[in-house]
Amino acid sequence: MANNKYNESIEDKAFKALDEALQIDFGEDDTLSRNGKTDAPEAKLSETPSARSQQTSKEAKRARPANTPRQPEQPSRAPSFAANDANRISPASLLKSLENGSSRSAIRNATIVSLLWIVAGLGLMALLYSPQIWQIRSLADLLALPGVIAGFIGIIVPVLLFYAFAVMMARAQDMRNAARSMAEVALRLSEPETVASERIMTVGQAVRREVSAMNEGIERTIARASELETLVHSEVNALERSYADNELRVRGLVHELGSEREAIVNHAERIRTSIAGVHDQLKEDLSLATEEIAVRLATSGEAFASMIDTRAAAITEKSESAIQSLGTLLAAKTDSLLQTLTSSGFALTNEFDTRLDSLTSSLSEHGDQILRQFETRASTMDSNAEKLNAALNDRARQLNEILIARTREINESLTGGERTISTTLDDVLSKLNSALDEKGSSFRQSLQSSVDDTIMDLDLRSGFFDERLQATVAQLSTSFDERVAEFANAFDKRAGSLDTKLMESLNRINDTMTGGSDSLNGILSSSIERLGASLTDQSFALATALATSQEVMESSLAGKVSEVTEAIHTQTTGMTSALSHATSEISLALASGTSELHNNLAARATEFRDTLLSTTSDLSSAVSAGTEQITSAFGRADELNTMISRRAADITQALDSAHERIDGVMADRGGALTAALADNQDRFESTLASRSEAIISAVSGSHERLS
Repeated sequence: MANNKYNESIEDKAFKALDEALQIDFGEDDTLSRNGKTDAPEAKLSETPSARSQQTSKEAKRARPANTPRQPEQPSRAPSFAANDANRISPASLLKSLENGSSRSAIRNATIVSLLWIVAGLGLMALLYSPQIWQIRSLADLLALPGVIAGFIGIIVPVLLFYAFAVMMARAQDMRNAARSMAEVALRLSEPETVASERIMTVGQAVRREVSAMNEGIERTIARASELETLVHSEVNALERSYADNELRVRGLVHELGSEREAIVNHAERIRTSIAGVHDQLKEDLSLATEEIAVRLATSGEAFASMIDTRAAAITEKSESAIQSLGTLLAAKTDSLLQTLTSSGFALTNEFDTRLDSLTSSLSEHGDQILRQFETRASTMDSNAEKLNAALNDRARQLNEILIARTREINESLTGGERTISTTLDDVLSKLNSALDEKGSSFRQSLQSSVDDTIMDLDLRSGFFDERLQATVAQLSTSFDERVAEFANAFDKRAGSLDTKLMESLNRINDTMTGGSDSLNGILSSSIERLGASLTDQSFALATALATSQEVMESSLAGKVSEVTEAIHTQTTGMTSALSHATSEISLALASGTSELHNNLAARATEFRDTLLSTTSDLSSAVSAGTEQITSAFGRADELNTMISRRAADITQALDSAHERIDGVMADRGGALTAALADNQDRFESTLASRSEAIISAVSGSHERLS
């Protein structure tokens, strides 16, 4: 029965709390929202847990009269907590408190105490056993001091006890925490009705707050809809007023457009009448302008043709004079170069003859000296051999005399042993004579062999010397012949390359002249407006072509002169024929180039005259066609008249300026061409003079080096 009462009380409380939450009267909240207190939900949300607990206690007091039989169960209720009470412990925090241990702090404290104990023990041992403890070197020394062993045991055993006590304290703390957590869990499990009632009360409060918030939102949306309705009515009224104003403005604009149309029609009629009156005057002005343009074009074309003829004649005369002076200068320079080369060739041959004579004389003198030295050495060897023979003979005589004296002394002193001594002396004398004979014969043989060896060595050395002398003479002659042949071949090659490069430079000059004339023809035949610019460009192109050709000739001549100066150091034959051939080809090439230049200038002058006449005729026809198009196209008489007069004045002024520019450009270009030709001639003369001097100096230097 007690269990049934307990279950029925929990269920009754839960259903009662739900009924109270659903049967709440929202009249008070509505009156508060109408009076302007719209922050009731926020205030309710921000209520403190104490106020909520008071409210729940009041509701509980209201519910007590209806449940009078359950009054004896009230002492068993736990104190009620608010939904946001911070003192309540969650299951996760309980599990975390069970998992967290306090072993780290205990081990740390034990370590600190152990270190202090070890330091204190070591200090005490150092004070007690100071001299002996530092002298321990083996286990026997350690066993000799039992106090030290006891000290170490007294240091280590308490340290272990400290750690054991720390582990025990950590485990006791863990057990205490587990017991506390289990007690909290048991307390919470002993009163489940309080937790359920608290949860149901919090749900009812949340539902009440949400319903009040929804009522306030509905009221606000209704007020906003009324405001929007008033705004729509005001906007509709404003649109109606603006429509009426715009209608009035459009009607006014229509009336203004009608008046402007009438004014435009009247103005068009006046323009039509004015155009009919100006048409005749325009025809007369155009005819007069075309006649003046044709006359001026004819006069300017004749003047330009005559000017081109005079300029071409002046250019041809100056080019002929420059070419003649260049030919004479080249002839003079080649003659002087040939003379210097012939003189240097004769000098080189004479020098080679003298050097060969001096070389042969010096070789013969050295051979005679070597033979004399050999003769003196042989005579000295003979005299030395004779002296050696005489010395040996003297030595033999002295030995014989000494032996004879000694034998006499022995005979005188040894009278008793005459027989034995005589026999021994005979033997000794015979042996000595035989030994002396052998030594003399061996000495004579060795002396004869040494003399023979020295004579043979001298013969071999003289033969080797003769062979080497002949080989060196032959090598010198062959090397000299090879050098002369290489000099001749290299000079022939240099002459051929000089000839080809001169021909290439002349061909490039001809190509540049033909290209410049073609570009001049194309530019002059393009249009009359670009006539001055084309003449300027053509003159610049002609001047640059002449300058480049001159520079190419100078560079090629400079390169060839440098090559000739380098080749003269090693080559001396074939120069005269190659230079004469090259100068003849240069003169022929220059003559052909000048004739082609004259022909090209004459052809270009005739073509320019023809193109000028054709362009003047085309211009007159174009002007007449343009006048017809102008009379048919333009509608405004005043503007057309002024425009035509201005165009005619511009055309006449342009023709005058073009004529003046053509005259100035031709004069400038003629002067520039003459100056360029004169400058090129001067530079060519100076370069030829400098190169000829360089060749002469190189030849003289090589002659001096050879001498």
